[in-house]
Amino acid sequence: MSNGFNDAQIDQLQKMFSKMESKIEARLDKVITDRLSECMDLKLKPVIKKVELLSKDTAELKSRLLQAELSARRNNTEIVGFPVEHASEPGIVLMNMAKKIGLTIQKTDLITVYKTGKPRRLGERDCQNIIAEWSNHSLASSFILKVNEYRKRHNNRLDARMFFNSETSASVAVYPHLPREMKQLRWIAKKKAEELGYNYCWITPPGKLLMRKSEGSPSFWIRCEEDLIKLK
Repeated sequence: MSNGFNDAQIDQLQKMFSKMESKIEARLDKVITDRLSECMDLKLKPVIKKVELLSKDTAELKSRLLQAELSARRNNTEIVGFPVEHASEPGIVLMNMAKKIGLTIQKTDLITVYKTGKPRRLGERDCQNIIAEWSNHSLASSFILKVNEYRKRHNNRLDARMFFNSETSASVAVYPHLPREMKQLRWIAKKKAEELGYNYCWITPPGKLLMRKSEGSPSFWIRCEEDLIKLK
């Protein structure tokens, strides 16, 4: 009597061993994967933490640099969108505007007045921005305050024709002299204000960007994009 296996039994044993092998490989793969994941977590966690800290430090440094630049420009004002033909004599532009808005100034009140950037097309004419550096922050703030009061008396409009004889309308605006990064932040903040229903988004003469939902509600100082993310 033979103790050997027939072909059917051998085939069945092979299938059984094959299934066992697959299960063992699957378990082994899981053990290896879990172990690798644990090792990666242990190695990556300190790295991720360091990256997060560096990102935070970088954001804080950028904010400090921006505030330092704003501080350096605190005596400056910027007239945006003035017609090129009148901007050719920026000093005269400032004196005419000051006289019109009711601000008495002397030549010594202005350290320097100059055009900045290339002319750009706005509406029907080429316009350029004008930077004025005042002898002190009080004068810079007074100029912006008087301009805003003058604009409110004229239906919230400020036009170059109010200061010079001109046939074509040219809307102008007066701001603190802001760094490029701050102008970009202001643009993003205005978009965020529309999204969240904030009715007020403005820049104070020292260069602080503030947002407020409604009259009487608290104001929020926006120093970087991270501050915008926190708003609700």
